[in-house]
Amino acid sequence: MASQIAALQLQLWILTGIVFVLTVATVLCNYRNFRKNDDYRRMKRMAEAGRYEKLLAYVDLRLRLSPNNKFHLVYRAKALIHLARLDEAEEIAETLKNTSSAFHNEAVNLLDSIADLRTRSS
Repeated sequence: MASQIAALQLQLWILTGIVFVLTVATVLCNYRNFRKNDDYRRMKRMAEAGRYEKLLAYVDLRLRLSPNNKFHLVYRAKALIHLARLDEAEEIAETLKNTSSAFHNEAVNLLDSIADLRTRSS
């Protein structure tokens, strides 16, 4: 009987340890995702404030650390459009359109904006 109780206690401690490890992992993942969302919020605020040169500098810095981050590429294209660097923006939008199903619609919208700007300026 005493050995069965000891075995149950051991199992409970093991389960407690597993729950603790899962809780710590969840907290770390949430923190990492919060940091990623902080980037998004920062880029969105700069774009909404019309600070496109600063946005472009920020995005370029972030792209050096994470070159394939699609959010950063989208905001780089948006900044380039507003800075009238349409060829560079179009290249990014085409790449996003052809390589990322998640950002396909955003890329099409960017390409439409570029086409509209070119139509207006001609």
